[in-house]
This record gives sequence, structure tokens and C-alpha cells, in this order.
Amino acid sequence: MPATDKVSVNDASHLLRRAGFGGTRRQARALRGLTRAEAVASVMDFGRAKRPPEHPDESEWQQNLRAQEWWLTEMATGADPLREKMTLFWHGHFATSWDKVDDQKLMNDQNHLFRTKGMGDLAELCTDVSLGPAMLIYLDNETNVAGAEQENFARELMELFTVGVGNFSEADVVAMAKAWTGHNTRGFVNRNGRWVYDPTYVFNKDEHDRGFKSLWGIRKRWNGPDTIQELVHGSQQQLTARFIAEKLWKFLATGTPSEAVLNRLTRAYVASGMKGKALVKAVLLEDDFWAPEARYALMRSPVEYMVALLKVTGWTTDEVPVRWYMEPMGQLLFNPPDVAGWGTNDYWLSTATAWARARFVTEWQWKIRDTPLLGGIAELSPGDAADLIFSTFDVSEPTRQTRATFETWFRNAHSNNHSWSIQPNSFVLGALCPEFQMA
Repeated sequence: MPATDKVSVNDASHLLRRAGFGGTRRQARALRGLTRAEAVASVMDFGRAKRPPEHPDESEWQQNLRAQEWWLTEMATGADPLREKMTLFWHGHFATSWDKVDDQKLMNDQNHLFRTKGMGDLAELCTDVSLGPAMLIYLDNETNVAGAEQENFARELMELFTVGVGNFSEADVVAMAKAWTGHNTRGFVNRNGRWVYDPTYVFNKDEHDRGFKSLWGIRKRWNGPDTIQELVHGSQQQLTARFIAEKLWKFLATGTPSEAVLNRLTRAYVASGMKGKALVKAVLLEDDFWAPEARYALMRSPVEYMVALLKVTGWTTDEVPVRWYMEPMGQLLFNPPDVAGWGTNDYWLSTATAWARARFVTEWQWKIRDTPLLGGIAELSPGDAADLIFSTFDVSEPTRQTRATFETWFRNAHSNNHSWSIQPNSFVLGALCPEFQMA
């Protein structure tokens, strides 16, 4: 059985890139000789989840910046990279933005929810997200009341969060909106003569449409959380399972899965009772996940790229103002572009984002001269110099073209008496080579 196949160092490096943000050769060697099932189990063995720290005395903008930096640090140095990778997945799936919510504590609450329940029951996760103040505010269900229905959340709950486009009707959207009436926030309240906004969730039963509604041909007195149970564990389960399974495959594995792979993932997800942990495990144990064509087949998002660089260099977010470089790259944590979140793979292929990555690398290459990173590389042979760059950047399977490019550059630098530039420029080569920008 494939799950009993032994893992090579290159296999392990591939797993660490996909089930996290990359690892060291030492970490990869530690997995060598394990079966695939054992290696996957090791990256899924989580400790206690951490919560983003609170800084209530600081401005909202500063709190948002601190949260971004904290999460990037946790991704780069935390003990459970797969959990952080899945937290990032759910953040892009149930996308909400601090720009609209304007309350970092609410965003932190949601982030912690992804971290603690993202590997559990989808219905529980989806319900908690839906009733969370960040989502209530972001998709306007905070003001959804009977007689003045707000359809934003109702539509996205089906289109983006569960069954996907084409698997519901406009009549379903109307009925769904009515089902979610009364699930609001407290809104503006008078406290000591001053009107302030209270984001606490509240069910206003007098504002709820208690009439019969038809969803997917089922007529009854639907209430909001009931619809999630139907979507995840009821008549719409297969559609939801298939939609999430395909999306997670594209996030962790490679492009669109084959029909056979998607069917297996869907069955595993449903059989588990729609548990995230079972779906992740099924993805990581698929033969296609380990196939040669799946290696370096996903473009790293800016977050994944920056975290990988922090891991390589040992830099911290206190040293590097990462926020200012990540915005031009196109991705800021807690600030997805819209409710659809971020895409994957070729979504990140553009001239603008490529230049933004190059700008960061070239502006910070000279900092490398003050570190032992790639130290002594100028004294090596061209082949050994290339190997050092590859091992430093955890490029376990470079192409012949990349290797030839590195060796030719190294020889030219020496022949032109530019050996002084080899250490910092080798950082640029490693950071911008195709294999490092891919996972």
C-alpha cells in the first residue's frame, strides 16, 4: 500500500513544504525511513494552540500590525506549522477583513477559532464563524431582520463557504436570508449617555422570520444554524464535502484533482463526519500528492514566501518591516481583498508581485553580510556553491537549468573579480529562484 512506502529526504522536504512552510535538511532527514503514514502522522501531531496576544491600549491600526507580525512569527517558528497552514486556509475560505470589521480583537477571536476548530467538525466551525461578530459585521448579517432582509451572508454561505456556485437558486438565497434574520449584533447601545457600538452576537427572536421557508425543496421553519447542519450533515453534504475537498487539494497539493482523487477525498471527508483532520490526512496520503509532477507545482503565496524567508534567514518581524513589503506582494494577513479571499497557484503570477518580491530580496541582501548565512561560499567550487544555496533554501530537487545558472553566475563573479559580492548575491539567487518561490 502507498501509505507504507518509505519516505526519502526529498519526499520529506516536499511534505514539510506543503504541510507547513518548509523545513531544514535536518528536519527532512528526521523523517527519512518512516512510512508515508508515519510521516504524515508526525506533522499532524499538534500541541496546545496559541492565541494572538491582545494589546488593548494601542490603536486599532497598531493592533492589526502586531497581529500580523505575531502570526507570521508563529508560522515561521511555531511547533505546529500544519495547524498554522490550515489556519491560513480557513482565513482565506471564511474571508473577513479588518478594513471593514475595524476591531482587531474580533479578528483575533476568529483567528483563534480557525486554529482550535479548523481540524474538527465543519458544521461546528462554520456555525461559530457565522455567529462570530467578525463575520456578522463583514457580511452585514448584523442588521439582517425580518421585513428588511440582507442577502450578503446568505449568498456567500452557499456560494463560497459550502456547496459552491451553481448548486443553489436565487429562491434559496431569499429563503436563506430569511432564515438568518435576527442573528445580529447588539449594535449601538447607550452607555452612560454615550452611544457606542457593541459587536456582541445576539439572537433577536422578535426580528426573526418564523414562517415557513423552502430551501433545496425542503419546506419548514428554517433558522440560521439549522441551515448549516443541512449543508454539512444533511441533504447537501456531498456537494459541500466535494467543494471543500477540491479547494483544500488545490491549497495543499497541486492543481485540479482528478475525478478519482476528488471522489476518494470526498468519501473520506463524509465518512469522518466532515472532520477537517480526516480530510487533511486523506490529501497528504494520496499518491498524487507524492507524485514527481506535484513537486514544486504550487506558487507560494506572499505569506508562505515571507515565512519561508524568515525561516531561512532567522530574521524576526522586529528586525524586518515585513508589512510594508507584503502589501505590494498582494497579501496582508487579516485583510483579504474580498469575501472570496485569495486564490492559489497562478493567482500569484503577475509582474507586480514578482517585482515586489525582488524588491524585498535585493533591499535586504546586504544584511546577509553581517550573518553566517552562506558564509564562505566564495571559496567553494561552483558545484559546491550551488549545493550550499540549495541546501540553505531547502531546494531539494533543483532543475538542471537552475543548477547551471547558479554555477555559471559563480564562475563569472570570480572571473570578474566580484567575489566580494558572492555571499549577498547568492542570497538573491536562492530567494528568487523558481524552486524557492514554489512549494
